Amino acid sequence: MNNNIKIHLTIEMESGALVRKSIGQEYSVNPAAIEDIKRNTSMVCEPPSKFVHRNLVNKPSFKVVQLGESAYNWFRSYESRPDLRAFYAYRKEWGRYTPDERLEKWLNIICCEAGGKSFTYEVFED
Repeated sequence: MNNNIKIHLTIEMESGALVRKSIGQEYSVNPAAIEDIKRNTSMVCEPPSKFVHRNLVNKPSFKVVQLGESAYNWFRSYESRPDLRAFYAYRKEWGRYTPDERLEKWLNIICCEAGGKSFTYEVFED
């Protein structure tokens, strides 16, 4: 059994994580607002004249799948035709696809089944 990595598949997932920017945007407070805060509250300390706000940004999440040479050969073969009802459109035209197109169709199926929205892949040569 050959365990060498032949395909490096990176799937961008639908969900991500919200993280704060490392560099914030600095805002200055209106001097009239500072005087209003002093008048209407019993603050002991001085209100700040400036503050820094760090926005939340979406950091995408990725799933990495590494496939061996046997999977690479299977995905490119005619016998690998998908039998799933959801992919019936692929089954009808499977014989017309080139081996590289068959590989991309299978990687698209893997991406959809994993819940991803897009994928990139790299094929390593021997």
